[in-house]
Amino acid sequence: MNKGLNSMRNGMRQPQVVALVMLFCSAIFVPLAKADTLQFTGSSLAGAGTFTFPVGADQHLDVSNALIGNFLESAGFCTSTCTVTGGYLDLDSGAQISQSNGVYTFDAGGQLSIFGQVSSLGVNSVTELVSASFLSGQTLQFSGTTGTFRGLLDPTTIVLDSALSTETPVSGTDTESEFRVSFDSSSGTYSGKIAQSTVTITTDPPLPATEPSSLLLLGSGLMSLSWSRIRTRLS
Repeated sequence: MNKGLNSMRNGMRQPQVVALVMLFCSAIFVPLAKADTLQFTGSSLAGAGTFTFPVGADQHLDVSNALIGNFLESAGFCTSTCTVTGGYLDLDSGAQISQSNGVYTFDAGGQLSIFGQVSSLGVNSVTELVSASFLSGQTLQFSGTTGTFRGLLDPTTIVLDSALSTETPVSGTDTESEFRVSFDSSSGTYSGKIAQSTVTITTDPPLPATEPSSLLLLGSGLMSLSWSRIRTRLS
C-alpha cells in the first residue's frame, strides 16, 4: 500500500519538476541582441582627396582628405543613412614589407581617421568619428590608371565617437579606390585621386541582462514547488 502511494507521489512530482525547468529556462535564456554594422562611405567622380605612395621597403601609403559623405548602421537611427557634413578620411598604412606581381603588402600599424559632423546624431561640429590602426596584410594594387587599397582594422584599436555607438568593435575593413594614377619614375612615387572610400565596422552588443519580471517568475515557481512538497509530506 505504502509503495503504491509513494509511486503516486513520485508521479505527481514529475510535472512539477518539468514546470520548474521551464520556468528556469524562461527566466535565464533571453534572446541575444544582434551585432551592429556601421559603414562610412564617400565617392566623387571628379576625385576627392589625394594619395601618394613612394615604392620601397618600409614606405607607406598616404591618403589625405578622401571624401566621407554618408553614415549607415544596420540597427539604430541611421538605418536609412545619415549625412556626414564636412566628412573626410586620412590614412597612413603600415610599412611596406613585400611586393609580388604588382601587389604591395604592408605590415601592421599605421593610422586611419574619419572626421565629420553628423547633426542627426547630435555631432554638431566636425570631430573625429573613428580612429584605428591596421592589422598586417594590407594590400595595394595598381592596374593602369586605377588602383585599390584594402586593409583589415585591428579591432582592439578601433575608437568610435559615443554618438555613433557604445558597443565593442570586433572587426573592421577599409577599401580605397584610386584613379588618375600616375607614376613618377624619377622619385619612384605613385600618386593620384581617391574616387571612393568605404569603411565598415562590426560591433558586438553586450549580453542582455535578465529581466526582473523573469526573475520574479522563477521565484514564484520555486515557492509554489516548495509549498507543494510541504503539503505532500504533511499528507
